Amino acid sequence: MPAHILGEPLVQLRSNPDGPSTRGGHRLQSIATCEMHWFLRYVLGCREVFPKPWLVQGTLFHLCAAYYYAEQLVRLPDWALERTLTQRMRDVCPHIEEWRQGAVDCFAAYKREHENEPFRAIAVEVERWATLGELGHPDHHLRDELVTCKNDLEVALPETGEIGIVDFKTQALHGSSFPSAVDGAWRIDWQAAYNLTITRAHYRREGIKEPVRGFMIVRATRKPPFKFDRSVVPVAQGIYTQVPGLVALALENENRLLASLRRREKPRRDGVLRGACYSRYGACEFAGVCSAPSVEAKKSELETNFVRHDTGIKL
Repeated sequence: MPAHILGEPLVQLRSNPDGPSTRGGHRLQSIATCEMHWFLRYVLGCREVFPKPWLVQGTLFHLCAAYYYAEQLVRLPDWALERTLTQRMRDVCPHIEEWRQGAVDCFAAYKREHENEPFRAIAVEVERWATLGELGHPDHHLRDELVTCKNDLEVALPETGEIGIVDFKTQALHGSSFPSAVDGAWRIDWQAAYNLTITRAHYRREGIKEPVRGFMIVRATRKPPFKFDRSVVPVAQGIYTQVPGLVALALENENRLLASLRRREKPRRDGVLRGACYSRYGACEFAGVCSAPSVEAKKSELETNFVRHDTGIKL
């Protein structure tokens, strides 16, 4: 049977350096975090007209990295042929030249620091996919449902030829050094465990013998003096082995929620129970929608502060 996303045949995965994965880890995580957030972002496709500055600056750095490593590939990706780096940076940040130049300067400093890096880029901003059956649930009733992940960079490691996933993070630096990625939250990070699981399934399906070795994060400061840190994340085995089961649960919940939407039932604002409305990064982007005093005010908030993108989900 063909792979499906929500019962629709898989046509084409996304291939662009600045967009989200089709049915990625953040979307599955959102289902468990807040039904309303999942609905607004992943069903209606609402995106902020003016995203948070740190998100814009991070995207600009990612674009610099994507185009740099794309030049190392045997064949340039379609997205690199369709638009230049300058054009895409202006798409993301059309008005603030300081932010665009800051990302260019930051990545130039990164290149100087790592000009002799030993690994070789083999894929850039590529989306990988796997069915639930491939993840270890061949008898599940949703075994043909498809999930995806998008890796910033995949590299071939020196000597062994093993494959590594590289993920870029930009952040403000509090103090003189980055907090430990080995002893910190990354050991039990959903993105690391999820992307490793999907990517390993992809290479097994392709019959490539070299194993996917691990997940590395590269951290960079957004403002000078620029500092960088590379850390291979030792994903906790207990978390990693639970990923297929958690994916199955998320798919069941998403199908249940879509069925309820088709019955004209409203999604719940249950993120408030989980402390999801506010985090260390600030308020959820939809906080103004959820706290609006009337239906008219909610519509006004959505029309003024958000644009909608086609998600491909049919209700």
